[in-house]
Amino acid sequence: MEKDFVLALIKGGSSLMPVTGSEISRKIKKSGSDVRDIIADLRFEGNLICANATGYWLAENRKQAEKWLESNDGRLRAMFRARSGFKRGLKRYVWGLTQEEIFV
Repeated sequence: MEKDFVLALIKGGSSLMPVTGSEISRKIKKSGSDVRDIIADLRFEGNLICANATGYWLAENRKQAEKWLESNDGRLRAMFRARSGFKRGLKRYVWGLTQEEIFV
């Protein structure tokens, strides 16, 4: 199964030598977006897959897992903040509401 293969590849990496998304993509003949979706599914299943700019690996200790989680929480907060601003923009520019009406 594809997810099992991706997990096996990631297990072969480490924090010092992570497995790159490009390498995974090349080996399973899927796009980078598909690889990220597979990794999201693997994380949903409880696999502690860490990542940084250089690639993926399984958390080797609690500190690595918590660091990834903290980083992910930061991205979620930034996304929620951007979403909130976008919704205010919709109200203002698309629906023609005033600033006072938006924050009611």
